[in-house]
Amino acid sequence: MEVVGFLGGATSVSAGLPQLLKCIKSGNTRDLSYATNVVSYIGSSISMYYGISIGHEAIVLITVYSMIMNTLLLGAKLYFEKRDTPLLLCSGPV
Repeated sequence: MEVVGFLGGATSVSAGLPQLLKCIKSGNTRDLSYATNVVSYIGSSISMYYGISIGHEAIVLITVYSMIMNTLLLGAKLYFEKRDTPLLLCSGPV
C-alpha cells in the first residue's frame, strides 16, 4: 500500500513539471506567483517534519521532490525576471 501512496504523491508533485518546462522553453514566468511558492514551501516543510517524525520514507521522499520542483520554478522565475529587468529604472528623460 505504501507504493500506491508513493506513486500518488509522485504523480501529484509531477503536475508542476509541465509548468516548469513551459517556463524554461518560453522564458515567461510573469504568471508564476511568489505567494504560491511560499505557501508550498510551508506545506512541504510541515509534511517533511511529519514524515520524519513518524519515520515514513514515502512522505519524506515526495516532500523532497516537491521542494525540488518548487525551487526550480522559483529559480526560473527569478532568472527570467532578472533577465527582463531594464538597466535604467527611471521614468523621466535621461
